[in-house]
Amino acid sequence: MKIKSKSNVMGKVTSIAFTSDKCNFFCGTSLSNIYWVDTENLTPELRNTCHNEKINDVSFPSGYSDVFATCSGSEIRIWNCKNR
Repeated sequence: MKIKSKSNVMGKVTSIAFTSDKCNFFCGTSLSNIYWVDTENLTPELRNTCHNEKINDVSFPSGYSDVFATCSGSEIRIWNCKNR
C-alpha cells in the first residue's frame, strides 16, 4: 500500500472515530488532545485539550462556581463551566 498523505498531531494516536458520512473523523492522542480531521487531505484541527497527567488540585473562586482552576504536572488550567 502506498501512503496517500500524512499529518502530524501532538502525541501518539490512541483513538479514531469517523463521522457517519466518513468525510471527517475525531482523533484522540496520548497527550489528551482531540483533533477534527478531514479524510480528504488529513488536515488536523485541534478541537479540545485537557490534562494528560493526574489532577493534583481543583480550586473555585469564592462565591463564583462558573470558573475553576486545576493543576496537573507542570500546568495550571482555567476552566469555564458555561462554554467548556
